[in-house]
Amino acid sequence: MTENKTDQRIVENKYRYILIAGARANQLLIGAHPKVHINAKKKTFIALEEIKQGKVVVTFPGAEDTPVELK
Repeated sequence: MTENKTDQRIVENKYRYILIAGARANQLLIGAHPKVHINAKKKTFIALEEIKQGKVVVTFPGAEDTPVELK
C-alpha cells in the first residue's frame, strides 16, 4: 500500500492509472458529481484526487463480479 491510499496494482501500471483517471474525468465532464471537495475547476484534477483518496471503484471487462476497489 502506498502513502496516498491508492491500490498498488493501479499505481504500478501508469498507463492503467491514466486510463482510469481519463475515464473518470470524462464522467465528470458529462455531469457526474465529484466524490471529493477540492478547490479545483479542472475535471482531470478532480479525477486524480478521487483516485488518490480511494473514492473510485474500478471494474475491468470480464471481471464484473470482482471489482477492484481503490482504498
